[in-house]
Amino acid sequence: ADVFLDNQYLMYFGWSLSDRADSVRLAALQAWRSLVRVAGFRTALTALADRFKQRLGEMAVRDVNGPCRRAAAETVDAVLEAGLIGVGDVEAVVREAASWQYPQGAAAISHLSGSTRRVILGD
Repeated sequence: ADVFLDNQYLMYFGWSLSDRADSVRLAALQAWRSLVRVAGFRTALTALADRFKQRLGEMAVRDVNGPCRRAAAETVDAVLEAGLIGVGDVEAVVREAASWQYPQGAAAISHLSGSTRRVILGD
């Protein structure tokens, strides 16, 4: 199983976040969360999380598909709680993505949950 934790395989999860098909993006997000929950995999996932944190934040705020948007927010939470990205990363990425789509500010990103909601909205 360790052979599949190499970046040459893990990058497919990241690239799938930009797929046109909602089902592919959703499956990639579910796979990310499954991998992040395994403590032994986290070291191998650090580079992946760093490379795709921007895309995860964008999806959490402005993906056109509601289930993908919620799954992305849950994935950001899981990556944050696993320590693969920092609080500052989450705040910067989500605020920037929200400003593109929702110039009215934090009220527009209130659908976020868990750690991401606490970081951004101060809940």
